[in-house]
Amino acid sequence: MKLPLILLKTLWMGKNQLPDDGQIIHAGGNFGKDKLFSGMLKDGYDLRLQVTGSSMSPFIKTGSYVTLSRDPVSKLKIGDVVFCGCDDGSFKLHRLIQIKNKRLITKGDALSSNDAPFKKTDYQGRVIRVEYQCSQTVRSRNLELRSARMTNYLIAVYYRLKLFLICKYISLKSETA
Repeated sequence: MKLPLILLKTLWMGKNQLPDDGQIIHAGGNFGKDKLFSGMLKDGYDLRLQVTGSSMSPFIKTGSYVTLSRDPVSKLKIGDVVFCGCDDGSFKLHRLIQIKNKRLITKGDALSSNDAPFKKTDYQGRVIRVEYQCSQTVRSRNLELRSARMTNYLIAVYYRLKLFLICKYISLKSETA
């Protein structure tokens, strides 16, 4: 399979350097990226993309790079940061907080509510590494380490508990009114 040059540069950059803007695949624009991303991940390629939104701040900041890998849905764990395709052709990179009835429930760390549930078929990949610029160096977090997976799990449990308590508070408040 022949890959576009821009994609090859993005995939094969050294781990201690961030690509310049000429080498980045941005989430914007419509050039069949949904089929390209899905196909590459399904074919076993890891995909490296720049994060453009702030919904996962402070865990993943705007401008950071993430490496995605395709694992079977059955291997996903609560707390994993997953890449899912939306019905409108866009993608979301959010934390998995619950798996319920063949649906993946995700939430951006900086957002106050959950996303609409994704079908398991919407799942494209899982973040295995985050790279970010810190002063003059590039730092990298390996999210496959046991400690990172445990931290991500605890973050997800915290968000589920927080949402549960907010809902309880609202229901108690409405009962007394």
